[in-house]
Amino acid sequence: LLKQFVMTLALSFIVGLELHSYRRANNRDLGFGTTRTFTLIGILGFVLYQVDDHLWAWLAGLLCLVAFLAIYYHNRFSEGMHSLLSPVVALLTYVIAAVVIRFPEWFTVLMVVTVLLMLSAKPGIRRFSDAFRAVEPGHQQPSEPRVERPHDSGDTPARRPATDAQNARPRASQA
Repeated sequence: LLKQFVMTLALSFIVGLELHSYRRANNRDLGFGTTRTFTLIGILGFVLYQVDDHLWAWLAGLLCLVAFLAIYYHNRFSEGMHSLLSPVVALLTYVIAAVVIRFPEWFTVLMVVTVLLMLSAKPGIRRFSDAFRAVEPGHQQPSEPRVERPHDSGDTPARRPATDAQNARPRASQA
């Protein structure tokens, strides 16, 4: 039991550290929670999982956390912040205790490492996804070359001007 508690504590702390570092690297406000908050969420999940054999306490805690995060997200959404990252990571942190207790250690480590990689690999994932053009099925690519426009604050990722690498790629209609 002590080993499982320490593992939950350590992994929750590491996830909190990585989320904090992700926000700092992207010049974002701290948003929901700090490293300490995510550690406490992991501990709460562990304690509630151990309290009741039928897991009603753990499920009630999960529902309370979901309700709190929904209110938090609603408020952030009304402010123009649409990222679900912090609430999803908070829910995954709560679930760490159940995974530590129910599954082999390698599975728990795999889950946490995957979360950490997703947080730290965002720039690479973004470059990879931007390499593909957003084209709706059934529509052809425009035959005229894309014109480079200056970035303005109104650009959204879906309307962002093409990069030089995208302009240099041959189109199917030109081949």
